[in-house]
Amino acid sequence: DMVCGHFYISLDSARRQELLTLFPLASCDKCRELLQRETPWRKDHGQELLTHICLEHPNKAPKIVPQWMRLAFKTITEAGLSFGFLELVEIHNRLLPILPPVSVNKNDSFREEMMRLKEQTDQVGELVKNKLEQIVAGPADSPGFGFAALAWSGARGSKQTRQLVGRRGVLDPGNTGFTYCPRDFFIPRSLVEGITVEKSFNAAMNARSSMVDKKLGTGRAGHLMRSLVLVLWDWKVRPGDCGRNDDIDRLLYGCQWRGEKRICAACYGLPAGYDSLPDGYPAGLIAAQSFGERGTQLSMQSFHTAERQLSIDDVTALLEGRDLANDSKNWFTDEQDVDGFIERIKKESGYRSLDERHLYLIWLAIHQSTGKTLTSAWEENRTPLSGLTGPGQELFLSTLLEMNEIECLSSPLARILTSRIPE
Repeated sequence: DMVCGHFYISLDSARRQELLTLFPLASCDKCRELLQRETPWRKDHGQELLTHICLEHPNKAPKIVPQWMRLAFKTITEAGLSFGFLELVEIHNRLLPILPPVSVNKNDSFREEMMRLKEQTDQVGELVKNKLEQIVAGPADSPGFGFAALAWSGARGSKQTRQLVGRRGVLDPGNTGFTYCPRDFFIPRSLVEGITVEKSFNAAMNARSSMVDKKLGTGRAGHLMRSLVLVLWDWKVRPGDCGRNDDIDRLLYGCQWRGEKRICAACYGLPAGYDSLPDGYPAGLIAAQSFGERGTQLSMQSFHTAERQLSIDDVTALLEGRDLANDSKNWFTDEQDVDGFIERIKKESGYRSLDERHLYLIWLAIHQSTGKTLTSAWEENRTPLSGLTGPGQELFLSTLLEMNEIECLSSPLARILTSRIPE
């Protein structure tokens, strides 16, 4: 709604003017340039505007963004965005004469056949995109404009629109207990057109695989988040300068205080919106949450095509020192591999925008462990708090009691975990 509402704002001069009044134009050339940019505006324009506001005007963002959101909702509601089945049929009928014929070579290997069908599927996607762009360029009351607006603005995925009015294309059935050919899971008809019983059954296998990915992946993502939090809980930023040679790039993993789970403010730098960092800034906890939350979203992806990104299992294996896409390489053994680790993670779209400081800190925490894995980092650096929240709480607590280390459980949270009233 926000994305498509922003698109509709750009079509209405009065609404654009209303949006202009929300932003600090008088003092910001970038705001002025963005809001006077050529229309219509798509999702990437809204993302660029939102990023600029959060980074350059953090004090005004809490007021501006909700007002912008309400204006987008109001605009799209009053525009009456809608579309009907017959409009989708009409778009499909316009596409039929230009859809490429299905080409399959029975002598192709599995991989060659899959790539051939994927290319044909992508080709149909481009044709659908071009047709919807033509509709968006026309009057807002033309048949199919609402559907085209959702797709072209970026409010809905291009694969969804292709499957509805173009061709479902090749689907990934996931793990199967039998050998299959990619053409068995290639559906040459659209959802509007209707598909055969056999192809519908095969498509259901794709849906089953997606549901299993979501259900099982969410639990794995939660475990990954928990492991990262336990490892990084104690990493803090402290005021001062570790004294590292200024001729060397100030990269977080090279801070001379790292042995004490500290990063000096000079090596960490200032996050957006901060003029200075408070003593004890929880850099580790923020890194764990930032990385782990993206893992949760990654696990919720449903794979409706033959394309598949890094799975949550792949991410976990990578942090355990087994990069399955690179001959099970352990990126945490050699300090020379740190930049390779950053580059490897950022190849995945879900992590591409992640602040590199978080990745450097995760790498450093794992690299400093003896086993050079996420698990070893947790096992070797358990604190009273992480020990109580991890597996084996009873054994960990009894060990503390035997060592008369109960004073280390004095924090309010630790007291609650040991069934005592916080002081």
